[in-house]
Amino acid sequence: MVRPGVGALDEEEVCRKVIHFLSHIPRAGGPYGEIWRQGGTLMVRRAEPRTTRAGKAQPLHVERSAARGRG
Repeated sequence: MVRPGVGALDEEEVCRKVIHFLSHIPRAGGPYGEIWRQGGTLMVRRAEPRTTRAGKAQPLHVERSAARGRG
């Protein structure tokens, strides 16, 4: 998620940088970075960051579809 006020940026480059960063963290991405890149797993969304109840902005937010998790 990128604040709308950040201005123009190359969204594909942002995704590449995030995948590159995550792929170098043990247990976070490793060899999956290329799979994520090919699958278009990440996308940039323009919105104000979501905050926790304590007011902290999370650096990465994972959205789950409404159908997932119900069972």
